[in-house]
Amino acid sequence: MKNPFTQKTVYNGTSMSEFNAIRNILELNHIEYKYKTTDLNHNSYLGSQGVTRSMGGNFKEASDSLLYEILVDKEDYDNALGAIKKK
Repeated sequence: MKNPFTQKTVYNGTSMSEFNAIRNILELNHIEYKYKTTDLNHNSYLGSQGVTRSMGGNFKEASDSLLYEILVDKEDYDNALGAIKKK
């Protein structure tokens, strides 16, 4: 991966199975990617002031407490989306 300012998101969601499937597709197509995970139940933005970053409060399943994001270089974005849509 090059510069973080030249990356685009190809997946952003809470499904671990979809996250892993997309990563496998990208690897099979030799498309470099980077991923991030965010704990949606973590109280962090303001430290001790504790702003909860929860999406839906207690209505979400425990497995939905992580947000997954997969990024590719802008130059690979169209190829990545094409490969993902073929799945």
